[in-house]
Amino acid sequence: MADLYDWLPSLPDVGVDRPTLSHHARRQCASAMQSIRRGMHTDLYLISDVHVRNRYRTLVKLAYDVGWRGIGREHRDRQIRDVRNYMRYVQFSLEAIIDGAPLPDHVAAPVLEREGSEAWLPPELPWHWGDPADGS
Repeated sequence: MADLYDWLPSLPDVGVDRPTLSHHARRQCASAMQSIRRGMHTDLYLISDVHVRNRYRTLVKLAYDVGWRGIGREHRDRQIRDVRNYMRYVQFSLEAIIDGAPLPDHVAAPVLEREGSEAWLPPELPWHWGDPADGS
């Protein structure tokens, strides 16, 4: 997921001929997408909680919906923020499993084809999401 974070601004460029940023960034983002998809076939089975596995699968679907399928393309900046925030929600869920803490409440994934520019956020935000040292 770290690589996808790094190349997330190029996610909407993956399936287009003329990327907004660069061809290099588009290739790196596509590679990061392949990495998280491979994780569905390997690392995902190490996660004991079925809800968290489903959240991870949803993350992969969101990334491919934005990158290859172009869903919601008219809202590029929001697409990037939606995927980033959902990815953080998945990470927060993984942290909860590792720490033996309660899982964050289930929440529906962002709808990429909605109106408006407001980014998707889960209802429960960990304290460190607002901390600039968090880095994400």
